[in-house]
Amino acid sequence: MFPWPSVRVCSGMAWARNLEPLFSPGPGCSAWDRKKVKSSSEFARAQGFITSRWRLSLPLRSEAGFRPSNPKKTAGWIDADASIQYALQQAKDLGAELILDNPVLGWECRENQLKVKTERENLIATKLIITAGAWANQVLRDLGLPLTVKRKVLAWFDPLQPEQFEEEKIPIFAFAPNLFYGFPNIGGRGVKVGEHLGGNLVHDLNLPVMPPSSEDLDSLVETASEVVPTLIGPPPGRDVRLLRTMTCLYTLTPDEHFIIDRHPRHQNVFFAAGFSGHGFKFAPVIAEALADLALDGKTTLPIDFLRLKGRFEKSGN
Repeated sequence: MFPWPSVRVCSGMAWARNLEPLFSPGPGCSAWDRKKVKSSSEFARAQGFITSRWRLSLPLRSEAGFRPSNPKKTAGWIDADASIQYALQQAKDLGAELILDNPVLGWECRENQLKVKTERENLIATKLIITAGAWANQVLRDLGLPLTVKRKVLAWFDPLQPEQFEEEKIPIFAFAPNLFYGFPNIGGRGVKVGEHLGGNLVHDLNLPVMPPSSEDLDSLVETASEVVPTLIGPPPGRDVRLLRTMTCLYTLTPDEHFIIDRHPRHQNVFFAAGFSGHGFKFAPVIAEALADLALDGKTTLPIDFLRLKGRFEKSGN
């Protein structure tokens, strides 16, 4: 397995370290949420996870953040594009054949021989690993996975006070309202913000995903103006400071934990799905688990709680 810092050493890709992540209830948080955060912090302190709360200076307007005890300062951010390109190149160097931009139409298994149907050709294999993202329910429709797909909107802003958002000055941050989160001004390309909660249900993935609209930005702007006022200032400053927007798709399980397992009816088919908006950071270890399952039929990694069998029966799925 390649932990992200090791991958960075090998590839030279961007990986910011020596950062302590921040979570805060934020000024717009309800009294009930503040009570939850307080009780969580008290439990964490009792267990030695955190040792202090501290008031942040600008640009974050927050009553308190949490500092871990004996921090190793290994939190950071990953350049997703660079890491994916590195993984593809590593696979190619090890002899893998990359077939890109060729949508999968379906697959079938007969007498332990697998056929994967794509737009351009049919591929024959003896083992198959399926990681189809938001399209998992289509590719694995025979399993009836309890997956929900949501459209999410991300935005990058040119910070009003750029010195406050330099990579080495501000950590990755998150605030309780809708779990609003953001990154520093990485490479001067803008401060990325989003909301982990919320989003619009996607019912038909055969239709184009709607691009971000002005209405999509209202919640982001409102929260940003409240908890990071030096980012965009009060509206209508967003129209001047907005650099770009993007949509992404969350594929959610009922408990928001991943599903990693062997297909119950095909012993040579393995799959991972439902990463619920927080899967990419686990990519190296997920890849190792899937490789173990495909090559050895088992893994020493602790993934039993992520298996499918019986897991969602209580929720009616």
